[in-house]
Amino acid sequence: MSKRNNLFKIEMLLLGVLKHRDYYGYELASTIREVTDDVFDVKEGVMYPILYRMLEEGYVSTREEIVNRKVRVYYHLEEKGIQYFNDMVEDYRKMCRQIEKIIKF
Repeated sequence: MSKRNNLFKIEMLLLGVLKHRDYYGYELASTIREVTDDVFDVKEGVMYPILYRMLEEGYVSTREEIVNRKVRVYYHLEEKGIQYFNDMVEDYRKMCRQIEKIIKF
């Protein structure tokens, strides 16, 4: 397990949604907000830099669609991104187990 201090990353939320299907940016942020009952509200200024970095690292890819004469960019989870997501989830669960030990101590 890595020894990083953060319990989870926003990347985990983004990839967790993308594992279901392709989403465009606004739809991705809205889905996170909806699924988490408004607990997580990922702003575009935070989300897009993360998506661009994950695109550069090969975790996601994009495709464009014209919708109402506007270009809509859809994000797609790649195999490399699935593995990255699974690794993050494993680390998250390990950290949660250790936190539970402290809570129950």
